[in-house]
Amino acid sequence: MMEVAKRGDLEEVMSLYAECTKKMNENGLFNWDENYPDRKTILSNIASGSLFLLKEDVIKGVVCLDENQPAVYEGKDWELADNYICVHRLAISPSFQKQGLALRAMIEVVSWAKKVGYSHIRLDAFGENIGARNLYTKLGYKEMGMVHLHPDKDLEYMCFEKVIE
Repeated sequence: MMEVAKRGDLEEVMSLYAECTKKMNENGLFNWDENYPDRKTILSNIASGSLFLLKEDVIKGVVCLDENQPAVYEGKDWELADNYICVHRLAISPSFQKQGLALRAMIEVVSWAKKVGYSHIRLDAFGENIGARNLYTKLGYKEMGMVHLHPDKDLEYMCFEKVIE
């Protein structure tokens, strides 16, 4: 189900992010907007091979996996200091939400990370996104405290960590 995105997937990925942003905004979650996720970041993720598609005939979701953690993560008391992979911008197309795809995607992320040799996974979720926070907790991720990712916005994000066994 998870495969590396290619340059030709860009328009479909950007459309998926736009649909997700609209749906999140309709549900009162305003951490994504017309400026984020942005085309330049997604192109960079594709070029580096860090953007993965959740695909079964069509693109149902997307996630970025890389070693680039936000600077505000440095202040957290992580269980492990290095050899981590970070999850960024997990999104499931609104057409395929409520079907367990985010759960399946995160299980695949753990399998991939383990196979590649990472010892733990770090990520954050918008503090008001209770659904995402519950998903990560259900999957055994430990809450590591809140951070502010954007200095110009008063939005809090919960950091999570999962040690891969």
